[in-house]
Amino acid sequence: MKWILSTSYLPPIPYFSLLFLKNTLVLDGLENFQKQSFRNRAQILSPQGKLVLTVPVQKYARRHTPIKEVRISYESNWQKLHWMSLQSCYRRSTYFEFYEDDIIPFFEKPYTFLWDLNLEWMEFLCKSMGLDFHALVSFSEAYIPHYAPEDRDLRDSIHPKHPGGIQGEAYPQVFDPNGKFYEDLSVIDVLFNMGKQANPYLNRLAQVSAGTYLKMK
Repeated sequence: MKWILSTSYLPPIPYFSLLFLKNTLVLDGLENFQKQSFRNRAQILSPQGKLVLTVPVQKYARRHTPIKEVRISYESNWQKLHWMSLQSCYRRSTYFEFYEDDIIPFFEKPYTFLWDLNLEWMEFLCKSMGLDFHALVSFSEAYIPHYAPEDRDLRDSIHPKHPGGIQGEAYPQVFDPNGKFYEDLSVIDVLFNMGKQANPYLNRLAQVSAGTYLKMK
């Protein structure tokens, strides 16, 4: 069975946990761009609740633009804003300083394409959690509107407006002493709060995520 995923900016926790299934994950770089999706936005946890980080794209990007051709807009200094937001939200987390030097370049390098930015983040996150990204992920060679029934197409299922109802374990968080699980938070929240323990945590969550997604229509 294949799991077909859209690209994602700082992907949500259940999305990333699917990598731990070690099945065939296919990232679709030829699908059409969709606004207001995880393709160019992520959510982190602030003192006021969930905070949305959006990578602005150039205005020409419409629904019929292949995701690999979507260019990032620099009309606003979104990189500075995202970096300041991460510092504000996670400076007091246990492992933020451990990863800080590695993530600063993501907010300094002038990426042209959204696809490249997201891909480099995925590679970094996998490396940080002891995963071989290129051994676990393949890429679409053509746009396929509908995959075979035995595969699971999640390109439209994992969406900020349509939570899957995944129930994950609580884990320590800076602004939530009870450690409530938020399925639409970026996996970077787990990394900054748990460090190397993010690996076994997400490994356990993988079966929960897969089971929930398999039941979704």
